[in-house]
Amino acid sequence: MEDKELLQLLRTRPEDGLWELTQKYGALIRAVVRRILPEAPEDAEECAADTLVRIWRDSESICLHNDTLRGFVIWTARNTAIDRYRRLRRERDRTAD
Repeated sequence: MEDKELLQLLRTRPEDGLWELTQKYGALIRAVVRRILPEAPEDAEECAADTLVRIWRDSESICLHNDTLRGFVIWTARNTAIDRYRRLRRERDRTAD
Protein backbone atom coordinates (compact mmCIF):
# COMPACT_ATOMS: atom_id res chain seq x y z
CA MET A 1 0.00 0.00 0.00
CA GLU A 2 1.30 3.42 -0.92
CA ASP A 3 1.77 5.93 1.90
CA LYS A 4 -0.78 8.35 0.41
CA GLU A 5 -3.36 5.58 0.49
CA LEU A 6 -2.30 4.68 4.02
CA LEU A 7 -2.81 8.25 5.23
CA GLN A 8 -6.22 8.37 3.58
CA LEU A 9 -7.14 5.10 5.26
CA LEU A 10 -6.01 6.47 8.65
CA ARG A 11 -8.29 9.45 8.09
CA THR A 12 -11.35 7.57 6.89
CA ARG A 13 -11.12 4.14 8.55
CA PRO A 14 -8.74 4.48 11.51
CA GLU A 15 -8.89 0.83 12.61
CA ASP A 16 -7.89 -0.44 9.20
CA GLY A 17 -5.38 2.36 8.81
CA LEU A 18 -3.67 1.55 12.12
CA TRP A 19 -3.49 -2.10 11.14
CA GLU A 20 -1.88 -1.21 7.79
CA LEU A 21 0.47 1.26 9.49
CA THR A 22 1.55 -1.45 11.92
CA GLN A 23 2.10 -3.93 9.09
CA LYS A 24 4.20 -1.49 7.08
CA TYR A 25 6.09 0.43 9.77
CA GLY A 26 5.67 -1.54 13.02
CA ALA A 27 9.11 -3.15 12.88
CA LEU A 28 10.75 0.20 12.15
CA ILE A 29 8.92 1.87 15.03
CA ARG A 30 9.92 -0.91 17.44
CA ALA A 31 13.55 -0.73 16.30
CA VAL A 32 13.75 3.04 16.87
CA VAL A 33 12.02 2.86 20.25
CA ARG A 34 14.06 -0.11 21.52
CA ARG A 35 17.28 1.66 20.65
CA ILE A 36 16.35 4.52 22.97
CA LEU A 37 14.72 2.35 25.66
CA PRO A 38 16.80 -0.85 25.64
CA GLU A 39 16.48 -1.52 29.37
CA ALA A 40 12.70 -1.07 29.52
CA PRO A 41 11.05 -3.53 27.11
CA GLU A 42 7.53 -3.01 28.46
CA ASP A 43 7.93 0.76 28.19
CA ALA A 44 9.30 0.33 24.67
CA GLU A 45 6.21 -1.62 23.63
CA GLU A 46 3.91 0.98 25.15
CA CYS A 47 5.93 3.72 23.48
CA ALA A 48 5.57 1.98 20.10
CA ALA A 49 1.79 1.93 20.59
CA ASP A 50 1.86 5.61 21.57
CA THR A 51 3.75 6.33 18.35
CA LEU A 52 1.02 4.70 16.27
CA VAL A 53 -1.63 6.75 18.05
CA ARG A 54 0.33 9.97 17.52
CA ILE A 55 0.65 9.27 13.81
CA TRP A 56 -3.08 8.57 13.60
CA ARG A 57 -3.93 11.79 15.46
CA ASP A 58 -1.61 13.80 13.22
CA SER A 59 -2.72 12.12 10.00
CA GLU A 60 -4.85 15.12 8.97
CA SER A 61 -1.87 17.47 9.02
CA ILE A 62 0.85 15.20 7.64
CA CYS A 63 2.37 16.37 4.40
CA LEU A 64 4.40 13.70 2.65
CA HIS A 65 7.93 14.52 1.55
CA ASN A 66 9.08 12.45 -1.41
CA ASP A 67 5.75 10.59 -1.16
CA THR A 68 6.92 8.66 1.89
CA LEU A 69 5.73 8.50 5.46
CA ARG A 70 8.93 6.82 6.66
CA GLY A 71 10.68 9.99 7.84
CA PHE A 72 7.67 11.14 9.84
CA VAL A 73 7.33 7.67 11.39
CA ILE A 74 10.99 7.68 12.47
CA TRP A 75 10.78 11.24 13.80
CA THR A 76 7.61 10.49 15.75
CA ALA A 77 8.95 7.23 17.20
CA ARG A 78 12.22 8.90 18.19
CA ASN A 79 10.56 11.85 19.90
CA THR A 80 8.01 9.66 21.66
CA ALA A 81 10.79 7.41 22.97
CA ILE A 82 12.92 10.35 24.11
CA ASP A 83 9.95 11.80 25.99
CA ARG A 84 9.38 8.42 27.67
CA TYR A 85 13.10 8.07 28.50
CA ARG A 86 13.16 11.50 30.14
CA ARG A 87 10.03 10.75 32.14
CA LEU A 88 11.42 7.42 33.33
CA ARG A 89 14.70 9.07 34.31
CA ARG A 90 12.88 11.77 36.30
CA GLU A 91 10.84 9.12 38.10
CA ARG A 92 13.96 7.08 38.87
CA ASP A 93 15.77 10.17 40.18
CA ARG A 94 12.84 11.02 42.45
CA THR A 95 12.75 7.56 43.97
CA ALA A 96 16.53 7.58 44.48
CA ASP A 97 16.38 10.70 46.67
